[in-house]
Amino acid sequence: MLPLALLISAAQAAPFVVRLTDPQAATAIELTCADGFRQRAPFVGGVATVDGAPAKGCTAHFKGANIARWADVGSGMDLTCSSDGVRVSCSPSTEAQRAQRPAQSLPLPPRA
Repeated sequence: MLPLALLISAAQAAPFVVRLTDPQAATAIELTCADGFRQRAPFVGGVATVDGAPAKGCTAHFKGANIARWADVGSGMDLTCSSDGVRVSCSPSTEAQRAQRPAQSLPLPPRA
């Protein structure tokens, strides 16, 4: 069980958001972090949101048609990513991108 201070801190952290320029490029994102945090979120309308992640020390693993990863990410980041079919390239989302596709958070069931 995590100490209460860590639970409160994680709950207050801004979500990690990934937006895809091509919604077919991936079906989900899995965030794994150096501290053991691991969570998967589906892309809904080209947007995936992970809540409660550490601020840094994480790697985003893209799942589905294009399996790739993007390192050195964490909570509070809002990225827009594109794929050439082999590699993924991400950059901070612009205000217009954030307004166009609002982030949605839909949890996946736990993995067995």
